[in-house]
Amino acid sequence: HALDRMPSGDILIHCGDMADRGNVEHIRSCIGWFHALEQQYKEIVVIGGNHDRSRPSRMRPGQEILNVAEEFARLAQGTKVKLLQDECILCHGGRLCIVGVSWKSCASNDFSRIHQASKARHIDVVVAHIHANLPKESIPTPLDPRAWQGSEDLTRAVLEHHIPLCCFGHIHWGRGGVPIQQQRR
Repeated sequence: HALDRMPSGDILIHCGDMADRGNVEHIRSCIGWFHALEQQYKEIVVIGGNHDRSRPSRMRPGQEILNVAEEFARLAQGTKVKLLQDECILCHGGRLCIVGVSWKSCASNDFSRIHQASKARHIDVVVAHIHANLPKESIPTPLDPRAWQGSEDLTRAVLEHHIPLCCFGHIHWGRGGVPIQQQRR
């Protein structure tokens, strides 16, 4: 996350994996980085990824147990940085609805929060660490296509609720945009 220059904008969205193997110091450093960027953005939205949790089998000796929600509550309190865990927020003066999906929901393929939020208002952006299922012809890199399989349930939720923008993490080498369109029959 230690990029020298970030372009200014209205909203910065981070799609997870702030830490390596649940390292608390990485999370603290990343929250500090977000805090340093507050002058450049009106809103900063963050979700947790699969590396943003402690897994005893992958922890280094003496490594502190990580609770991302507690670290954010403590370190990001009173800042523009918002950690979304299966919740919806309104940004941009209430004109933009963003739903953040937790890693726990991604791992269990539970996207019910998207369905619940869409009953109250139209969702403009979904932020999730796992990605929607992409058609093979749309895969933007020469990676093994199985790495791009993604979630069929997330794809259905995005298409069913006509969500125009989805931001996904998890695929470390897959950058760029891929349009997902409903197939006509």
